Amino acid sequence: MLAIMRAGGVPDQLIAVVNGFTLDETPDLPPTNSEAPPPGEPNMVRDYIAVLPRNRFPNLVDLADYFTNGDADERFELLLDLFVDGLAKRARA
Repeated sequence: MLAIMRAGGVPDQLIAVVNGFTLDETPDLPPTNSEAPPPGEPNMVRDYIAVLPRNRFPNLVDLADYFTNGDADERFELLLDLFVDGLAKRARA
């Protein structure tokens, strides 16, 4: 999925936000009691992704830094803008 979106010209930051949202909404992940991740968790996730084998996960490794950009509100606003833009485009068609 990451390779397809990158090949299609989707900016890396946007890919990371969409992918991160998908992971946030995955029901198999353990629930958290707060919206804010524990201190250091975003860096821990980035550091883990960054050391994955590049030959197996080249796109994920390339996007590692983007997974820690912005906060939950910024990501939500971006996704909301994408949704509204998509609706407006379909309404014009």
